[in-house]
Amino acid sequence: MELENELLDGQMKDGTFFTPPFQVDLANCLKLGKNVFANHGFTVMSLGGIEIEDGVMLGPEVGLFTVNHEPENIRVIIDILMTMLLPVLMAYSLVGEQAHEILGVLMFGLFVVHHVINRKWWTGLFRGKYNAVRILSTAVNIFLAVFMIMQPVSGILMSKYILKNVTIGGTASVMRAIHMTLAYWGFIMMSFHIGLHARMMVGKVAPKMKTAVRKGVTFLFILGAVYGVYAFVHRGIGNYLLMKTTFAFFDMNEPRIWFFLDYMAVMILFATLGYLIQK
Repeated sequence: MELENELLDGQMKDGTFFTPPFQVDLANCLKLGKNVFANHGFTVMSLGGIEIEDGVMLGPEVGLFTVNHEPENIRVIIDILMTMLLPVLMAYSLVGEQAHEILGVLMFGLFVVHHVINRKWWTGLFRGKYNAVRILSTAVNIFLAVFMIMQPVSGILMSKYILKNVTIGGTASVMRAIHMTLAYWGFIMMSFHIGLHARMMVGKVAPKMKTAVRKGVTFLFILGAVYGVYAFVHRGIGNYLLMKTTFAFFDMNEPRIWFFLDYMAVMILFATLGYLIQK
């Protein structure tokens, strides 16, 4: 009962009981009354908000859904695009500064749409019980949102192409240091954020895989995370996070594929950490 209560933000009380197994997506968007009972196989997708009033009794294999396929598909597409853009944005000199600015604008636009689609998360901030995992997840989400807002501001003030007339003279070096530090912290936190919210996706995809395939995918992620430790050190990412390095250095003779593989491995490392903590 304790685990179920944590999953449902402290709402498993006053006679409310769910017979396991059950599955709930976005528990902070689910409001439960007193003496609610659900038999086994209960499934809830509550992105649009669901309220179950006092005394409701639900039979086996009941599903309640307030999200339709179109917004869900859009959300998945946006999340995939943001994940793909992340390592590309970290290679701004390798892709070209003008392309970096364009992709940065695209990333910020996707970030805004992502939060509009998931706005119910913000309305549920003051509902339910906060355990250690929820406190960590909430802190990461809020800091990531702040960084994602501050980063384009610093980028605008040092823009050379899209908004070059908005720059403030004499601030380029300061803005570059701020922008780079925000970029690396945002990179780490977004990777961690992906892992924190990957459990539902894994729960949908993993059962459809054959055992051998599932084990193979798990092994690849473990291998990627282990290599990610090396890549983190090799690329000096810790120095960027601590502002010990305020100017990005790129080896133009290095094949670009190695840069992207290293940064993807670091993403896998922190996503795996987030997933394990949430699990």
